[in-house]
Amino acid sequence: MKTSLKQLLVISLCIAWTLIPWRLAYACGPEIYTDDTRFALFNTGIDKSPGLEPFYFTERYLNSHIPDPEGLDYKRNCREWAAYCGDGVAEKDVYTIQYRTPPDDFLYYAAEGDWSLMADNSFVRYLLQKDHHNALQYMVLAKRAEALQDRGYDDPWQNKQTAHQGLGMVDLTDSMSAMCRSTKDRFLKQRYAFQVVRLYYYLDPDPDPVSRASLKEYKDSIDAYADKYLKGKSVVCAWTNLYRGLAQPDATLRAYYLVRAFDRSEEKKLCAFQNLRVKDLDLLANSRYAASTAEPVIAIRAMKNPGKALYQIRKLGQAFPHSKYLPLLIGREVNKLEEWLWSPEELNFFPETGEREWGDHSNREPDSPFRDTTYAYVALKNYKKDKQYLKQVRALVCRLADQKVMSHQPFLALAAAHFCNLEKDFNSAKRYARIAQKQISPSTPQCRCRPS
Repeated sequence: MKTSLKQLLVISLCIAWTLIPWRLAYACGPEIYTDDTRFALFNTGIDKSPGLEPFYFTERYLNSHIPDPEGLDYKRNCREWAAYCGDGVAEKDVYTIQYRTPPDDFLYYAAEGDWSLMADNSFVRYLLQKDHHNALQYMVLAKRAEALQDRGYDDPWQNKQTAHQGLGMVDLTDSMSAMCRSTKDRFLKQRYAFQVVRLYYYLDPDPDPVSRASLKEYKDSIDAYADKYLKGKSVVCAWTNLYRGLAQPDATLRAYYLVRAFDRSEEKKLCAFQNLRVKDLDLLANSRYAASTAEPVIAIRAMKNPGKALYQIRKLGQAFPHSKYLPLLIGREVNKLEEWLWSPEELNFFPETGEREWGDHSNREPDSPFRDTTYAYVALKNYKKDKQYLKQVRALVCRLADQKVMSHQPFLALAAAHFCNLEKDFNSAKRYARIAQKQISPSTPQCRCRPS
């Protein structure tokens, strides 16, 4: 059989490659980022609890740094404005002006009196009517405050370090305060009061002990406006809790208002959570505010717990069976157990450390799938403990799912099915999946179950 020229060339190249001297090239391998080694099937967000996406389980500190991802508080504010203006104003037009129109653009239109680019906007048409001049005046001042909050100063050529003592924020605070006292319109009075509270917060007095008097005056001003004008169900009343809390020198009061901000507002949840420490929650739990803040305090404590949170879940389920936080906490526990049990079982992502260079190897257990290292020994013990913990969590969630009076019943049934699946009890998993399927509306495709 004749050898073709092409075959001879391939053979020659192979021989040449074996004879050419080679060198070992050192290089970095692929880097696995946080959460990349997690085996996760259960979608915590299937319950569609609003504003809680940043607190889904993750190996990072937070799942997301976007406050109120669905913009629920913004929409709530726009609904309040649309209701105030009447039937002729569309909520989407309010949203366009409030959140999609840069403050500099709005202030230019107002200064020039040229609203031609906004002629089709029903909210602008409402503001331009003679009888509604007070509402337009508020919007102008609010957009000035927005610009100051974005830039920190009114004049771009102004020294940033002295800007707050200049004409910008101080004068604007005085104007807002005067309008709050003088207007008879309750809706506008609340919004002026909120702007005053927020501006006082951003004035940020010198925290040095020498300036303690000015700090007290600043805090007292915020408290006075909040107590007098900002009580009710408006979204601005909910937002006020954040600024009022951050301004409090007293640790218990600070925690109280931050927890209220977390519980009553979607947009301020993330900031409130980041400014709350576990010891702040302990202070609150032992204060006169314990009863009124019990539900969010239990929930926040569990959200800050990257380990086993069964105690908090059981406590929340017993005291507040209809809590909006219960699905989130159960979903976090599902994802934790997936991470602790399925990641090693299904992905073989065992913790790897080098062999110990000290001591003996007496920690080795028979038939251990882990390498003989200190970390591996402890990891195996934890793995066995997590198996037992799964039984405890499953028992609680199945009990909650079997209680017909519980809220979030379809979610609880799905979680129970998933826990049964984790334990390889497929008959029970199928039973709970069927329960969830019966309770879920066919119009909710992301929650459908088809047990086989």
